Amino acid sequence: MTLMAGPLHRWLLGLAMLVLVACGTPPAPVVEVMAPVNGTRIPTGRAAGIQVRVHATHPLDRIEFYANRELFAVLTPPTPNTTFEGIAYWVPPVAGTVRFDVRAFDIFGHASPITTVVVEAVGEPLR
Repeated sequence: MTLMAGPLHRWLLGLAMLVLVACGTPPAPVVEVMAPVNGTRIPTGRAAGIQVRVHATHPLDRIEFYANRELFAVLTPPTPNTTFEGIAYWVPPVAGTVRFDVRAFDIFGHASPITTVVVEAVGEPLR
């Protein structure tokens, strides 16, 4: 069988491309950091909770938490769901600026934009 590049085939290919463009990419999950808020002071040596609320079009797969760009926790919803609330804990070892980044992924691999909160760890370094 030979593929023909006639007007009908070009029309069908054009229609398929139009459908793909019109449908677009499904919306990515959305992460909202509930706490802490930007500028919060957190003590060194004590667990700081990063509380999030996530919404997605498709069921969520996981939520990743980073402190100063290092992964420290991954939360997985207990059941397939398009909404999730959770808390991940991290202990600041030294005083200074801490950048928390959170990113969510749905079951199809669509990633949310990174949501960032910057806080200040205060106190004596852990020994």
